[in-house]
Amino acid sequence: LSGAHHADVRSDVYALGVVLYQLLCGELPIRIGTTSLIEAIKELSEGRRTRLGDRDPRFRGEVELIVDTACQRDLEHRYDSAASFAQDLEAYLRNRPLAARKPSWTYVFGKFVRRNPVFVGAIGVAIASLVGATVWSLRAAELARAAEARAAARAQETEAVIGFL
Repeated sequence: LSGAHHADVRSDVYALGVVLYQLLCGELPIRIGTTSLIEAIKELSEGRRTRLGDRDPRFRGEVELIVDTACQRDLEHRYDSAASFAQDLEAYLRNRPLAARKPSWTYVFGKFVRRNPVFVGAIGVAIASLVGATVWSLRAAELARAAEARAAARAQETEAVIGFL
């Protein structure tokens, strides 16, 4: 609306984001309730869109982030191609980290856990077993040291008694 000379692949990504938004919640991201073309253009240029999660709470989180990234007004913050948009959709479906989100270690680890719950559970059980075995071994070693100290004290007492006799 503001400059066709800036139209590129990212304009198509925006259109795909709007289509995905409409497919998910059945409405357009920007409500155009006017009859005047000029008023509709004004509403579109101001970009007062309703977030997907506000219309339908089921889509809060990553789906909302994907749609918002595709529908960003600023071209620099939008997906740079339909392929990168599709890759994030595929990543969401496969429980992999999204390119649209900053990759913190907790986020990446959480995605790994969701993809591999049995493996992570087995590793957790193995770590818990190792910690338990270590605690038990340290306790047994402490008991053995105490028994050895008692035995040494008894041996000294016995030697003292034998020496006295």
